[in-house]
Amino acid sequence: MINNPQWIANPATNDYFTQTGSPARDRALITSGESYCGSAPDLGFRESGC
Repeated sequence: MINNPQWIANPATNDYFTQTGSPARDRALITSGESYCGSAPDLGFRESGC
């Protein structure tokens, strides 16, 4: 990812959740059996916005 993922403050201690409007939200491929919030999974470590 080239864009800034817009982590919340102190990402290392806050599980790398992203801010609302992050370009990493709802951008990953949908795979069967995975749960996610929004229209698609988020890129990265954790699903944000749930």
